[in-house]
Amino acid sequence: MKMKIIYCWIIVGLLTSCGLKPLYNKEENGTVYQLSDIYVSSIEGRQGQILRNRLLSFLTPYGIVNKPKYILKITLRDTIENLGILKDATTSLTQYNYYVDFSLIERCSRKTLFSSKMQATANYSTISAAPFSTLVEAEFAKEKAIEGMAYDIRRKVAAYFLLKNSKEKDILEEHSLESKKDGE
Repeated sequence: MKMKIIYCWIIVGLLTSCGLKPLYNKEENGTVYQLSDIYVSSIEGRQGQILRNRLLSFLTPYGIVNKPKYILKITLRDTIENLGILKDATTSLTQYNYYVDFSLIERCSRKTLFSSKMQATANYSTISAAPFSTLVEAEFAKEKAIEGMAYDIRRKVAAYFLLKNSKEKDILEEHSLESKKDGE
């Protein structure tokens, strides 16, 4: 029993000194503040409106800044597939496929800093005897797929900023070490 406690403390000690950094840190130039400096451009269609609104609530929970530094440009496409075909030629399962291309653009220079693609799928059962149930289930499935895409976009952009900040910090540390050596 004592050995388990000792091992736990050793693991905790190793994990606290491993150099891991939180993705959504709230330091002065942390990812939370950089995410709030993003303007999400309009996205075509109703699902695009929902995706934009989700991104606004995830990226800028305290409101949109007056002069954002970055623009997030998003293109959303969707396809519908009828998967489950019954004997009477009606469908029992429908699948929505969403495809997103997004780019993070620096507002001043219009330079693309980061771009990525992703896909989400929403399945729902089609019940011919209950059209309202089918409609509600379809809307719920679409909304969950869009919300998942918004989370993934936020995560990818935050990871970009975290990587960018760590590279800049490494360059500054190297420069300060070189200037100290030159001063000696």
